[in-house]
Amino acid sequence: MNLPIFFENENLVIVDKPGHLLSVPSRLGKDDPRAVLGLILQAQLGIQIYPCHRLDECVSGLIIYAKNPKAHQMVSQYFEKSTIQKTYYAWTSIDPSLKDNEPELNQSFRWESQLTKGKRRAFEDLKYGKDCLTFASCIERKAHCLFWALSPQTGRSHQLRFELFQHGFPIWGDALYGSPYDYQASAKTSEIEGEIALRMVRFDFQQCPKAQSLGLPAILETTLAQMPNLPENFDLKSPQTMSPMIPFQKRKGKYK
Repeated sequence: MNLPIFFENENLVIVDKPGHLLSVPSRLGKDDPRAVLGLILQAQLGIQIYPCHRLDECVSGLIIYAKNPKAHQMVSQYFEKSTIQKTYYAWTSIDPSLKDNEPELNQSFRWESQLTKGKRRAFEDLKYGKDCLTFASCIERKAHCLFWALSPQTGRSHQLRFELFQHGFPIWGDALYGSPYDYQASAKTSEIEGEIALRMVRFDFQQCPKAQSLGLPAILETTLAQMPNLPENFDLKSPQTMSPMIPFQKRKGKYK
């Protein structure tokens, strides 16, 4: 596999990640058969690279790797301190129970929660969870599908996937968070998630100290997510068209 380079200079390389690759090796290391974008890119460039952040395996879009330790330290701090402004796009379904209370186009939302990551999914824990803040805007609708612009102000695991699910808008293809529909025709197993309609599309470096010294432009932006294929004969008013939005439950003192 030869990865197309979206941006590159002597300090950084940015690629448009497909939604079926790990960003970095998993805990299983070489025992995990899944392909790893960072290792593929490192072999392609012939140099050591350093991941500055991660995207879930099933999420596509822009991802940054550093070419040297200094650049890695600087960009990693931008992410830790939330000075990089990030924008994602997502296509979502609509919970049928919200049919009389759907968001208006260009309506803005401020979603706050306290998230903890379990073995597979995130859940809200008001006592021990970490603060989570997301700005969201519904910018387009086609039939029964909504198109969202999302700006996470924190970087919690599964933050956007959880927030959209929690508010009744599961991301297309995200079966882990309530979606009954495939987004792409890619293979999906119990161990490997298929691609979902969530895409990292824009970095804004204007608030990042010394970003220009790394050769970074003020803004980097890639293309929008593609519209998923809509199922035929979808009736939004029928409860049979979508699996119910089942909340996370506590069992025997442990979260699933």
